[in-house]
Amino acid sequence: MKSNIRKKKLLSVFVVLFLVPSALSAREKKEKYTTITFNKQKYQVGIVQFEGIHISSESEYLIQGFPLLLMKELEDCPDHVFSKQEIERMQLVLVNNRLKDLYNKMSPLVEKRDALLFDGEYSKKDYKEKTKSIKEIQEEINWFLNYDPEKISMPEVLDIEFKKKSDDQPLLIMDSDFFIKKETIDSNLDMAVYGNIEQIGDYYYITVSLFNFITGESYTVYKGAGGSGDIPDMVKESSENLRYYILGREWGLLEVRSGFDDAFIYLDTELVGIGNAVMPVLSPGDYTVTIRKEGYYPMTEKVTVAAGSRELLEYQIEKVEGDYITITTIPAEADVYIGSIWAGTTPLTVERPRKEFLLRVTYPGYNTYKGGIGPRSDSQIFIDMIEGVSDFEALYDQQKKKFYWSLGFFSMSLSLPLVFWGMKNNYSDRGEYTTSDVMFGLFWGGLGISAGFLTNMFIRLFKYLKTAEDAAY
Repeated sequence: MKSNIRKKKLLSVFVVLFLVPSALSAREKKEKYTTITFNKQKYQVGIVQFEGIHISSESEYLIQGFPLLLMKELEDCPDHVFSKQEIERMQLVLVNNRLKDLYNKMSPLVEKRDALLFDGEYSKKDYKEKTKSIKEIQEEINWFLNYDPEKISMPEVLDIEFKKKSDDQPLLIMDSDFFIKKETIDSNLDMAVYGNIEQIGDYYYITVSLFNFITGESYTVYKGAGGSGDIPDMVKESSENLRYYILGREWGLLEVRSGFDDAFIYLDTELVGIGNAVMPVLSPGDYTVTIRKEGYYPMTEKVTVAAGSRELLEYQIEKVEGDYITITTIPAEADVYIGSIWAGTTPLTVERPRKEFLLRVTYPGYNTYKGGIGPRSDSQIFIDMIEGVSDFEALYDQQKKKFYWSLGFFSMSLSLPLVFWGMKNNYSDRGEYTTSDVMFGLFWGGLGISAGFLTNMFIRLFKYLKTAEDAAY
């Protein structure tokens, strides 16, 4: 018997001393080998000084002037959306970069270790240490040769940054298509825009191309010809073709003219301009355009922006006649309650109340605004809402659920004292008074638990009713 106990103890010691450290070591190795991450913070685009072919001295300015105008046109591109192909390609690049680093790390070690064999006085210890290091690196290489690139987390969107050679020289300067691709890699660019201008008489033949480092592909996005007076149109057309590749998505342009210099223009809930607004790179889809101006009725319209479309919207808003109050908020489309009555969504113009009412404004994700509205209120009420918890319906539902949960727990707890009371009487009838006394004590314990759940239920009921009362105003 004692021998078996001793064997079990020895087995336990073996598990603790050998198996646990081995498991921890394997875990550390696994974690060490799975640290490939995508650390890039910006999608970097470089625009290269164009190549001039048969350019006269009077037209040399176009070599820099044309790409500079392109950069000005493209600077409104906010972000790049990665395609599935780009994501898969970047994941492979990251794994290959890790393997390249490991091979570069192992190569000098192999050379140093092999050189020891030709040294008559080499240290066996030094040889073994280098061999061990090489083996560890080789194990890591084998790990990443079988690594699944899809495990690497990749962003779907990155903000665009136009990389400049310097503050004084925004254009990159490269000599040929080969150097453009090489410089794109060396400069950590994601995309390079380049081109050439060939002059024949008074005409310019312009080609605009780009190189996408992630996919390794080059595209010619524009070819055109024209005189010096056509240059602005050629810049505009080529920049519109480039936008699709730089943004990584379809886009449409929307321009809104309010007819007033001081009218506020909203797209959905965002203020996008005063007087006029141009949104050049909207994703295709449905939007809500709202225009508001003090003393005028707010105007709201649904707009559909199609891929490649250029929409121009011109509005005339109607002046308010009589005594009215206009309520506007940032963000727009907030719900407005006057007293306990829902009045509409902002921007909203209402008739001035004859007496004072509670004004409550709500918007999901923002703190509820509470104020007053009445005979002495300003004709323009502007509310800049503060982010926070404001959804009374969510809070109301939350308190209601807590109350019903507490009611359910209380109802279930009532069975405890009833069961123990029945068992107490049962044992008492059979003359087992000791057990009956135990059941009697458990009965009081169950009664105490039920009392605790009852107290909790009343607390939840009070909070539920209080939330409902607050939400009513």
